[in-house]
Amino acid sequence: MDWISSYRNALAYTERNIVSNALFAYNVNIDAVKHLKGGEKFPAKIAKLLKGCVRKGMESEVRIDQRTLKALMRRVGYDEMRMGGQAGNMSNVASSLGVLCYTHVPSKCREQMKLFEHPENILVADGSFRTPEKVHRKCDVPVHFVMEFGRGYKFQNAEAPAPNRLIASFNPPCAVLEIDSEFRRLAPRIIDTVSRAAISGFHNPTIGADFKERIKNVSMHLKELKRLNHSLKMHVELGDFQHLQVLKEVTEEILPMCDSVGFNENELEQIKKVTGIKGDEWRACDRICDEFCDVVFHRPQFSFFVTEESSCESPLMFGSLLAAYRAAKGINASFKELEEFAKSIKVNSEGIEKYDEFRKVKFRNNAYFAPSLDVGEPKMTVGLGDCFTAGYFLTK
Repeated sequence: MDWISSYRNALAYTERNIVSNALFAYNVNIDAVKHLKGGEKFPAKIAKLLKGCVRKGMESEVRIDQRTLKALMRRVGYDEMRMGGQAGNMSNVASSLGVLCYTHVPSKCREQMKLFEHPENILVADGSFRTPEKVHRKCDVPVHFVMEFGRGYKFQNAEAPAPNRLIASFNPPCAVLEIDSEFRRLAPRIIDTVSRAAISGFHNPTIGADFKERIKNVSMHLKELKRLNHSLKMHVELGDFQHLQVLKEVTEEILPMCDSVGFNENELEQIKKVTGIKGDEWRACDRICDEFCDVVFHRPQFSFFVTEESSCESPLMFGSLLAAYRAAKGINASFKELEEFAKSIKVNSEGIEKYDEFRKVKFRNNAYFAPSLDVGEPKMTVGLGDCFTAGYFLTK
């Protein structure tokens, strides 16, 4: 198969079919990013988690308190501040492509507002829906401390086989799944003009006596939006859940009303545990599609989706193209920049090998596959899954 031509055709397909607007909720925060080089000293709990991430070359996320955050900022320091949170990252990706974004921002501080890359395409609920430069509030900033490491990075006696990161998150609004009151009041007024809603942030909540009630509250909000706009397509993106009880509640309350769900290989293992679904990644995703909704599986080497409907690979390829550009350049892309980038792309060899395995699987539903692009050592790893998801869902 000529994957290079397919990728270029996918870009042309997306330019014709991308939606004009979308809603993104619920997690937006600031990422304080530290590019690890060696010799850093961490609190004991963080050091133990980082060692595990480095040994496996895998991502992980852990919730921390404000004291630990301050210790990390003081002792380790950071190299840059970036937009963070799945909803925040996806909004920046979409706005770079000219999509008008209604974004749920729980902490509307000036520091957060400055991190929207294309504020002319972002609308935040603040009395009315307004562009970020018109929002001026004083508030505590939710910060995720992101420790990025490259292939070969050594920590204690572990060496990274692949680039990845550990995320230590201090995020009180997301810890209780707080819905901004103004967003809740204003979203119903515009939802009939919106064609896509990407929902995320469920992996952050704490366990408490009322956690089921908090998820039920979000479920009621989403049902209201669906009731007001029956054609609204809703995608939920999972994450590294700190508590599997929360994920189980999400599968029962949230997934049944959504059109699609996205996750990576680690998150698939978590959803298998709480649902009792068995099988390898192909068959497990096929079964999840049977029970809940369309499934989008993504990992660094390839992606695939399973659906009851007929479709094509182009949305997957466009998502992979966006993620590859961000990994290679460290920024989000416009269509013009993607057109230039697509002239010299390289397809991931492991992904091509996986395609042979994919073709032999007898799916009950329709399944579509795309190998990822190879950009060598990435400039950035955080937000690549969000980047992929935005590209996929905005063109599906």
